Amino acid sequence: MVYKSFAEFAKSQAINIMAVTDADTVMRAAAIVVAGEIKRRIENEGKNSAGSQMKTKSKTSFGAYSEAYGKKRAKKGRQTGIIDLNFTGKMFRTWLPVPTERGWGATFVDADQLKIAGYNEERFGGVFGPTVKENKIGLAEINRQFKAIMKRKSA
Repeated sequence: MVYKSFAEFAKSQAINIMAVTDADTVMRAAAIVVAGEIKRRIENEGKNSAGSQMKTKSKTSFGAYSEAYGKKRAKKGRQTGIIDLNFTGKMFRTWLPVPTERGWGATFVDADQLKIAGYNEERFGGVFGPTVKENKIGLAEINRQFKAIMKRKSA
């Protein structure tokens, strides 16, 4: 970007800084990215927020699940190699970025699915909080958003 004068550059950056101070857009983008990463980790890797593989507490297993639930999943054509917390898809369809008192986050927007998520956290430890890696991905998105705003040339 080439500016005709420092005054033009300063004016443009002042407008950009005002856009950044309205952090809602930037934080919303980061929440969308992190919520997606959390869902990906659970469904594709079967890991909780500590990075540990989720495992059944049952003495008998079928794949990663208890024997009874693993067989139920297999009968419905669902994978059993990892605990992915996805049987019907209802729970993760309600996992959405939402505004919070301090910015943006993600939660289950359906009360019944929130209860199921709570049960899963009791069973497998913290599951839906971000990992260190996911926090870094969120920070990278904030930085990307910030850089994009600062590169804008205001009219």
